[in-house]
Amino acid sequence: MKVTPLCASALIQRRALELETLEELSTAEKLSALRSIVESMLIYIGPDIEYVEVASVSYRIARKVAPVEKLYESLIPKALSVSEQRAGSIRDSLEDKPVDEAIPLLMRAAALATGYRLLDEPYRVLEEPPGYMDLVNARVGRDDSKVILDALRDIGSRGGMVYYVFGGSAELPYDMALIERMRDELGVEVVGVVRSGRFEDSATLGDLEKVGLASRLDDIITVSGGDALFYGDEGQHVLRLLESADLVFMKGELAAAFVHNSKLEARVALLFTAACPSIASAYGVGRGTVNILLLEAGGGLG
Repeated sequence: MKVTPLCASALIQRRALELETLEELSTAEKLSALRSIVESMLIYIGPDIEYVEVASVSYRIARKVAPVEKLYESLIPKALSVSEQRAGSIRDSLEDKPVDEAIPLLMRAAALATGYRLLDEPYRVLEEPPGYMDLVNARVGRDDSKVILDALRDIGSRGGMVYYVFGGSAELPYDMALIERMRDELGVEVVGVVRSGRFEDSATLGDLEKVGLASRLDDIITVSGGDALFYGDEGQHVLRLLESADLVFMKGELAAAFVHNSKLEARVALLFTAACPSIASAYGVGRGTVNILLLEAGGGLG
């Protein structure tokens, strides 16, 4: 998705929130850092520039001028601990449900979890990782989970492969609950795609290992941290790998922004909560809704 004025302002707001949270910096140091970030971003704000490129640039500069990566490393463990508890309650509540009911709800939980952010951002839908009642009361936008479930059955029956591109670190316990049911009950092989280093609150290989998810995957592909989704030459190489998959799971609004214009030649199961008005408008869904979309190869809605 191309950057919009609203997208640019949201990125600046996020960088400002990161700086405000860093207690070790003085106000003068925070303002100096923010000025450097904004000046660098201005070069990349134009009608033909992709949002993920501007996001990458803004975070790359933020890491140079302030200890924002250290900030996220300090915030993630607590959020991940809460996520493990609440995702566990959802998993336990669905344990005895048949696969036709459980997997669509686990997709919804994984999509809903993308609405939580560690910082108090303007477009944050959830103030805490979601529990079972949040799942029950979620506002649903588009829901292609049944169609995706049929696709997963077919993939499992012929020994096919699914790629799962991880989003935020606090989402991992919800991802794990979904992946376990897909592998154990549908026989689907799952290859995880995760960053080796931190981009904002994104999941890393280390996070997968901490929650025990790494051992539940058939293989893992890592991409460099520090940039937004599939940015740069390495990202393009990974995209070519994804196009060999029978289905690719992608999560969150960053993924939604990327997929919107990428024309990825693979079927994509896109799971996200539409917190941002620009994302909601681009996909024709209500703001604050939980969405599970099947995109056909080339980017069209299934």
